[in-house]
Amino acid sequence: MELLRTEAVVFKYVIMAPRDGRLKYVGRHYNPKKDYGYTVKANGAMEYDTPEAARKAMERFGLSGSVGKIRKHTELVEVM
Repeated sequence: MELLRTEAVVFKYVIMAPRDGRLKYVGRHYNPKKDYGYTVKANGAMEYDTPEAARKAMERFGLSGSVGKIRKHTELVEVM
């Protein structure tokens, strides 16, 4: 019996803002009114489908930074 093999690659865009001299991901729970910081790992970052949406959110939050591109790769290995 041959196993079903599928894989997908999806690109998402995140906001990277300077913090303590380094670029950090802006997290999902970031609140611009209360700056608790936005140092999070990539899996906790706010993700957007297009770079334009990430730029608009960056303007809305009043952050100066850049937009990063994340590549997510998934593969179905085995169906049980």
